[in-house]
Amino acid sequence: MAPTWLPLITAALFSCAFVACEPAEDPPRIETYPKDQTVASGGIAVFVCTAVGNPNPQIEWRKNGKRVTTQRYSAIDMPNGSVLRIEPVRAGRDDATYECVAENGVGEPVRALADLIVLNENALPPGFPKFMRQPNMQGIEKGRSALLPCQVEGDPEPTVKWLKDMIPLDMTIPRFSLVQGYSLQITDAEEEDQGNYECMAENIHGSALSVMGTLF
Repeated sequence: MAPTWLPLITAALFSCAFVACEPAEDPPRIETYPKDQTVASGGIAVFVCTAVGNPNPQIEWRKNGKRVTTQRYSAIDMPNGSVLRIEPVRAGRDDATYECVAENGVGEPVRALADLIVLNENALPPGFPKFMRQPNMQGIEKGRSALLPCQVEGDPEPTVKWLKDMIPLDMTIPRFSLVQGYSLQITDAEEEDQGNYECMAENIHGSALSVMGTLF
């Protein structure tokens, strides 16, 4: 009896283990919500949206309820999400509500909204972020350090974030740090650090994006 009974129990156990390991399906859930933006006409607007779920959600961007398609709108993939980049923005044409829609076939799609306000350059409020120094082009060697300059004025004092190749830079990586609050310091450089960098400054009046600086 024993030789017959043991394999049956073993098979049953493996079957249970196999079923337990099946990943559960999860509906999409937005983790990073796009933020309202106020940008000068001729500048660049950037919206960031990330979502999780199983399977991984697909993200679509819409303007006033319609999918964005024109050449000035770029949807750039990033881990678990997407960046909507509008370049250049124009007053009266790009002022709208933008929508991040995440869908993975499980449950209903989820949405997050953000408004874009475009100001004429001659109507910017006092204290709107203004760049005094911007990133430049420079070579970098593996294992060495590099400093990408950025200096901003504004009232209240703007906060700064950095983009690499148009997506937010992960500042939790120890090799990256801010110098004097704005400039980007890269230590112990790696080959993957080569790319295009932008400094984004923001305060209560609006946001501004620097020119691109290239590390090669």
